[in-house]
Amino acid sequence: LFQYTRELIAQAPGTVELTVSVGQALEFAMVLILAFGVVFEMPLVMSALTRIGIVQARTWRRFARHAFVGFLVLGGFLTPDTSGVTQVLVAMPMTGLYLGGCALAYWTERRASARARPAAT
Repeated sequence: LFQYTRELIAQAPGTVELTVSVGQALEFAMVLILAFGVVFEMPLVMSALTRIGIVQARTWRRFARHAFVGFLVLGGFLTPDTSGVTQVLVAMPMTGLYLGGCALAYWTERRASARARPAAT
């Protein structure tokens, strides 16, 4: 974005002013770090909720489409520009982590049911 602003300033001096503070840059970096920190915990939370019995693994798969749309919306809020490419690039890791969480939840559910079967017999 700075490069585009510099080009605008070169083409029409005095019409565009570049004002960025250190505080704004730090705030942007901290929001992204916090958001991705929370997102990277998603597979563990999904697995824990499945292990406790609150959410079944098939429920995660059933609502995957809703989650993908939510990731695109969240990517739109987190990205500083209006291009759809950046939005999709932010949503892709979240989608991959959600799918990994689905697989981990399925594995956790299978493992818990396998432990319960021998104890019942």
